[in-house]
Amino acid sequence: MAEESRVSSAPPSLPKAWAAPPAEFSLCPFWFWNDDLREAELERQIDDFQRHGVDAFLIHPRVGLPRSIGFLSDRWMALVRTAVECAEARGMGVMLYDEAMYPSGSAAGLVVARDERFRCRGLALHARGATLPPDSQVLLEFPSPDDGSTLWVVERPVDSCIRGVHYLDPDPPRLPGGANPPEDEPPAADLLNPHAVDAFLDIVYGAYYRALGKHFGTTIRAIFTDEPDWLGRCRETGIQPGTRDILEHALRLTGQDLRPHLPALWFDRYPQADRWRRIWRRVCSLRMEETYYARLRRWCDDHGIALTGHPARPDDMAALRFFHIPGQDVVWRRILPDHPSALEGPESTQALAASSVMRHRGLRRNLNEYLGAYGRELTWEEMEWLGRWLVVRGANLLVPHAFYYSVRGPRADERPPDVGPNSPWWDRYPQHAMAMRRLCWLSAESRDLAEVCVLATREGAPWRLAKRLYQAQIPFCYLDADHLWEDASLEAGLLRVAEMRCRAVLLEDGTDEELLPDLGPLVQAGLLWRGRGDPIPFLREREVSGPPLGRAVPSLRARHLHAAGLEWWMLFQEERTDALLRLTEPGWSVLRPLEESPRPAPEDGRIPMGGHELLLLLRNRPTL
Repeated sequence: MAEESRVSSAPPSLPKAWAAPPAEFSLCPFWFWNDDLREAELERQIDDFQRHGVDAFLIHPRVGLPRSIGFLSDRWMALVRTAVECAEARGMGVMLYDEAMYPSGSAAGLVVARDERFRCRGLALHARGATLPPDSQVLLEFPSPDDGSTLWVVERPVDSCIRGVHYLDPDPPRLPGGANPPEDEPPAADLLNPHAVDAFLDIVYGAYYRALGKHFGTTIRAIFTDEPDWLGRCRETGIQPGTRDILEHALRLTGQDLRPHLPALWFDRYPQADRWRRIWRRVCSLRMEETYYARLRRWCDDHGIALTGHPARPDDMAALRFFHIPGQDVVWRRILPDHPSALEGPESTQALAASSVMRHRGLRRNLNEYLGAYGRELTWEEMEWLGRWLVVRGANLLVPHAFYYSVRGPRADERPPDVGPNSPWWDRYPQHAMAMRRLCWLSAESRDLAEVCVLATREGAPWRLAKRLYQAQIPFCYLDADHLWEDASLEAGLLRVAEMRCRAVLLEDGTDEELLPDLGPLVQAGLLWRGRGDPIPFLREREVSGPPLGRAVPSLRARHLHAAGLEWWMLFQEERTDALLRLTEPGWSVLRPLEESPRPAPEDGRIPMGGHELLLLLRNRPTL
């Protein structure tokens, strides 16, 4: 009775921010600067963005720039300054991109140009006695497990590049079949070398700060680093990540001499090959956190700006803890509606992984780049579906890929489509922009009420357990196991992670527990489920709450929040089929993203949902 007295049956009043969310919650599209840029055209496009409900943009140097506008040149900086000042006058936000084009860390080849020793390096197999490139070192001599021949493991420079921003032909024709013309391929830098990364910071971040520092932390809100990779875009086969002194760092980081086990990186027949590969990846991952992510984070801390972007792997949670705005990327049609990819595979974990890091680190925003290279077959319905797929998993800063400055010639075929001004749906874009802005506001201004954690490791965030929880409408988060006891603590029989109180922690079967921290306290508290089978009975024993529905709807995704003094359930019918929800509790109201006010739920508790529809249940419950 006391509980019901705290729940009002009247539709709750919403804050003004729901009807008109601030500009900070706008979509923030990649804006491809990919042609001979002009100040007047930049201003015209910025005004066009704002008229269509977009109050932020991310300046992305992109292939198609003329050589007269070199990355970080005086002309480039003058154009960036024009865009930033134009945004400032209109109350818009800007993000900077730290590369030309990607993966990040090489400054369009300027890092290697500064010092040839900063070129990307790795480990390679060579026959004993082979002629080696300069600046190489033999780490191990061993007999091949296949034929007994003598081999060397060699640490050396490798042939690796990044994508460039200039076509080799200054004005290439559009090629048949949408093929991309040849472009520059600047040399990739060694991201496991701290001196190379310091050069990258000075060349790119320092240049932007020297030119635009007064806008840092205000109009310029963040710098975006994009899928940095320890091997860049390597043009050799059979190369493993590595750098000078990597074995010394491996000993320091793991306490093990990994030199004798290097053959495992190439030969499946080597004893416990999978284990030694996992350990090697862990070493390189830890080293890259020291040399790259931690350095970028410190620089941004010191200069009053947020670090954002995303790592190369979609389920890499460990790197995300270095971001002020952790992020991920949905690309290449790897997530699709009414397809197993929505729930299966590493890509399916990424949005929740980034939002989980945000929650656990006490941050306010997390982002997802999305729609990149979804092709000309992308539809308005797919675009809307993917936005909903992201927000129900906690994304609250959406970065569409991309708005194109120019679609002249082959530019239109470079990772299409343009999802903004050059799209067939631009006239109706404001409704999509408003719906996403409202949902991002709700996500950023809320407390997550999930009561279940799924442990993630450096091998990835488990998707099989996630799939079962999604289908049962049990809200959950991923928890980075590497840093479990840094982020979490036991309190009154529950696991406290920031503002969350978890009643259960799930460990996917087959996880290499040798690489995990001490799980004993979780076992003693009765919080840990490990093993095969269905975790749902365990969660029921732990009294984990779900949405106020009579039964689970396998196609429905659910998120539980507390915001503006209200209890919310965000519900997304992820599949195309319609669903009929049956509320089991009174006092709920229903709200759809384009509605300004909620309506009382039907008295019989039956709420029809169309396929791919997202709606919100909410009620007055200020004591949550």
